[in-house]
Amino acid sequence: MAHKNDTKWDVIVLGAGAAGCMAAITAARRGARVLLLEQNDRIGKKILATGNGKCNFTNENMKVEAFRGNRRMVSNALEEFGLRDTLEFFHGIGIYPKCKNGYYYPNSQTASSVRNALEAELGRCGVEVKTGIHVSDIISPIFIKEDNSEIINNSTYEAKTNTGKAKTYIKASKTYLDKKNDRNNSRIRYINKNDQNCFQIVTAEEIFLCNRLILATGLLASPKSGSDGSAFEMIKSLGHHFTDIMPALCGFYAKGLDFKKVAGVRTDAQVTLYIEGEAAFLDSDGNMISSHGLTCRKPFSQSDNSGNNNQGKYFRAASPQGDDDSGKYSRMITDMGELQLTDYGISGIPVFQISRYASSALKKGQKTEVSVDFFPSLTLEEVTEELMQRFHGLSKINKKCKKDGVVENRICKTAIQEATSKDERSSDGMKGIGNKAVISASSSAEAMNGLLNEKLNLALLKAAGIPPTAADYEIPMHKLGELCALCKDCRVTLTAPRDFEFAQVCAGGIVSEETDERTLESKLVPGLYFAGELLDVDGICGGYNLQWAWSSGYLAGHNASSGCICCEMK
Repeated sequence: MAHKNDTKWDVIVLGAGAAGCMAAITAARRGARVLLLEQNDRIGKKILATGNGKCNFTNENMKVEAFRGNRRMVSNALEEFGLRDTLEFFHGIGIYPKCKNGYYYPNSQTASSVRNALEAELGRCGVEVKTGIHVSDIISPIFIKEDNSEIINNSTYEAKTNTGKAKTYIKASKTYLDKKNDRNNSRIRYINKNDQNCFQIVTAEEIFLCNRLILATGLLASPKSGSDGSAFEMIKSLGHHFTDIMPALCGFYAKGLDFKKVAGVRTDAQVTLYIEGEAAFLDSDGNMISSHGLTCRKPFSQSDNSGNNNQGKYFRAASPQGDDDSGKYSRMITDMGELQLTDYGISGIPVFQISRYASSALKKGQKTEVSVDFFPSLTLEEVTEELMQRFHGLSKINKKCKKDGVVENRICKTAIQEATSKDERSSDGMKGIGNKAVISASSSAEAMNGLLNEKLNLALLKAAGIPPTAADYEIPMHKLGELCALCKDCRVTLTAPRDFEFAQVCAGGIVSEETDERTLESKLVPGLYFAGELLDVDGICGGYNLQWAWSSGYLAGHNASSGCICCEMK
């Protein structure tokens, strides 16, 4: 049986991750008596995994467009505690910032430095920290009207009286009572009148009391770090609701390539998300929006500067409007960086950046594809020319095309067939084309050597239907055309996001309409605040999710402590 702790705290914070620590420190600095409860054996466990163990704690290019979900809430939080506030805060507690390509890390390059600095500051501010605490219930305050009826979550119920005993009060959400229509179920708790105006945090050993409560328990990403969803039912019992919770900043199971054969390959690439039946994210000029909220070039141009179509009849590619050949898929969002090919599918930073939208589409049952451009710095025409030089000697083809009045670089089937006839091959294995010599590879695998990782070269040849041992003159033109297209537009079908265990953050959270966007206070339960991942906000890679933790933690801690007597006296 849990015993009641007689101390009534000004603020209790549940969850000692990044947001919870910031909330506790902020409230304590304003004079509030703060208790921080954590179910792990030490605070900040999830911080240790950020930035590959180096803790990328913010970003020089801090902008609202880098966040998804409720951007008004983000804007308000960044106004109160933004990039410069973050840098000053951490410098003030001993973290000397180091900026690398706009990404801020501690100069020590170790995430444990950040965790240790927060832990030390909690102690200096007088925050009492209790670890290994598992909360089983949260009882919200009850407000009594003059007629002695109870107001529970903004709804009125008749007061309950035990026969012959002092008046007691019942706590339950209106949603729960309406659903169950039963006041004798196990979720009902009775509390003494003296405790009716405070929160009660129930654990197996103790019941902690407080005037204001901040929840920073996280969602489901990396459950081993403590974000296991154990607080969900308690939050729902207070009347709150959640949007769909999905993995974000994660890899995806995919099909379309022989992924087991290319597992372990890392390569620079541009990835573009296609979703069936969705409208593309375009700016006013019709250009696609990148995952960073910035306009990017269309990855698949069909015309050269002269306005001539350079795709050729044998080459497929995405249309300028972003739809595939069937017209059912729309190009949604794109990103560029180091792509990781795994035995299950695709991963890496560019995949993480588009993951929120892909996870959402898959959750809705929409067919979802990713186009991979393995040569993002080259046009399709330039890739085609390179491959034709390797397989057939395109320079010679162009020479003949010019003579025949064909625009340079345009793929001419007749010219290719003539230029690659066995009769034109020289005895020394080289083709003299003007002042330029082009190697005649003995096989398709040799022709691809040096372009991409060997495993990826073989996978693309296989996808195009070209045997790795085939000589150039044995390769049909339509298959060579398919290979060129695959290099710029390799489509893979996403089947599912990786599990929460492998996600860095989650998309979704508490329904935004139930929270005050300026204070992060619940609109349903006065004195209840939320911070961090529980709210429907998530950012792209690069320190944005930690910035949200610092900003939302500050905002919740500041406002939760505003009503404390000790703070008002300061």
